[in-house]
Amino acid sequence: MYYYMCLLGGLPACLIKPFAKNTLCTAFMSNFPGDNTELVVVGYPMKSMYFAGGFTAGNIGMGFASISYNGNLRIVAGMDSAIVAADQLDARVFVEYFMAELDALKAEAV
Repeated sequence: MYYYMCLLGGLPACLIKPFAKNTLCTAFMSNFPGDNTELVVVGYPMKSMYFAGGFTAGNIGMGFASISYNGNLRIVAGMDSAIVAADQLDARVFVEYFMAELDALKAEAV
């Protein structure tokens, strides 16, 4: 199976795209636990880490990705404009609601 994926991955995007369309998922959440200590790469400390994937128009309605690293949690959110138009989405309001939910979860966990 791995060999087929290597072959398919080498094909031009115009040949892959019709088969890569996701029709079964409206939302996803992904969590990648990172290292709890600061890593050093090529002699330089890595101060932060970022991750996002799968946020393509017409592919996923809403997606959340999170990664923890060195005691911090970074959350990335994306929405397809076919579901929520860009002029209707106020990112600041979304972040406020999201942070309120995180605070409520944290209060329940303590």
